[in-house]
Amino acid sequence: MNAHSSLPAYNVQNLRVLIIDEHEHLRTVVCDVLRNLGIRNIREADTIEQGYRRFGDIDPDITFIDWTPEFDGIGLLKKIRTDPDSPNQFAAVVVMTGYSEAYHVQFARDAGMDSYLAKPVSAETIYKHIVSLIDNRKSFVRSGGFFGPDRRRKKPQEYVGEDKRT
Repeated sequence: MNAHSSLPAYNVQNLRVLIIDEHEHLRTVVCDVLRNLGIRNIREADTIEQGYRRFGDIDPDITFIDWTPEFDGIGLLKKIRTDPDSPNQFAAVVVMTGYSEAYHVQFARDAGMDSYLAKPVSAETIYKHIVSLIDNRKSFVRSGGFFGPDRRRKKPQEYVGEDKRT
């Protein structure tokens, strides 16, 4: 990032990134940011179907998926996580959307997203999400109909009473 950023400086040039968004302008903005970070292996898709095919073709390290009323990024995320034919159910997925209400974040979390990026995006927020995926990737869990990163945000407290299980 820049000299004034408190974020760690990682060499991310070898990451494989897929951007799935129906809007060419946003794909261009995200691609430009990623290129400025040194990432060279970037692919794009402008439909859900094309995105899933490219996901299978390149096995991205990080996939950015748009979510709007007209673009079912959550449906694609669920397919990546739960389809037995999914090329990589453990892939890092960042949902990009204009929805910023808490219930939308929870809905995307419950669909199996790794990270939630509210639009408009900036170079710093994109890099923060990449750093978070590198430094703090959640373990995956399977519970009932859910498969994806652990949704719990707080670490369980260690019980220290006399009835502690050993």
